[in-house]
Amino acid sequence: MSLPDPGHRPQKRCHLDVPHFAHALWCLHINSLTEDEDVRAMLRGSRLRKIRSRTWHKERLYRLQEDGLSVWFQRRIPRAPSQHIFFVQHIEAVREGHQSEGLRRFGGAFAPARCLTIAFKGRRKNLDLAAPTAEEAQRWVRGLTKLRARLDAMSQRERLDHWIHSYLHRADSNQDSKMSFKEIKSLLRMVNVDM
Repeated sequence: MSLPDPGHRPQKRCHLDVPHFAHALWCLHINSLTEDEDVRAMLRGSRLRKIRSRTWHKERLYRLQEDGLSVWFQRRIPRAPSQHIFFVQHIEAVREGHQSEGLRRFGGAFAPARCLTIAFKGRRKNLDLAAPTAEEAQRWVRGLTKLRARLDAMSQRERLDHWIHSYLHRADSNQDSKMSFKEIKSLLRMVNVDM
């Protein structure tokens, strides 16, 4: 019979305690999202080219997260692929074709029907993208427009509850409805709380 190592601490787990209203709202939101064909395609993800200059065109995977409020994308950097997120609430407008200055200057290699621009609020630069097909570009334009309209229709309380639940869901990396100390640290980092 072996004795437990006194230096070993079992990893504590705590149950995710999400308000029932927020959980019900989130489930309803996700179910209604997956009924929309454009949003379903965004949830699967698309390989879109980010355009910054005549020669700088980088292909990245863009995918709508299950919370319906954020878009995940992966940069390909040698030896260090990184992942990033932008939020639907930070989008000011979604434009199709060569309507941005960047695409008018540098998007000539791509048909206007395949291009879209995501303009952000504040100082963040526009995101100029080219899709593999015109239909895929249209799906992203229509899908982001619908998501923005849905977000605008939510009350402040609904947005807050949805935001809290989406962060808890993202922080629960193994999706077991419990949070380890490591997952709690990750959650705090997501909401810019230094430890």
